[in-house]
Amino acid sequence: IRPDEEHPGFSHFFIAPGLLDELDFVNVSYSTRNGRISSIWKKAGGEYTCEVGVPVNTTATFVLP
Repeated sequence: IRPDEEHPGFSHFFIAPGLLDELDFVNVSYSTRNGRISSIWKKAGGEYTCEVGVPVNTTATFVLP
């Protein structure tokens, strides 16, 4: 979860999960004045699934490795 310098206050932000072979699961969140940003990913059978939470009245760019 990374802020966008052009949009202060996390009105827009980036979610760029760092998918690592050593990890099977990551659950991270960050509380902002607009609400909670979350990113959850897990690996099973060599495939990744990801779930993101974007607060109302904000936007995000999801960046895959």
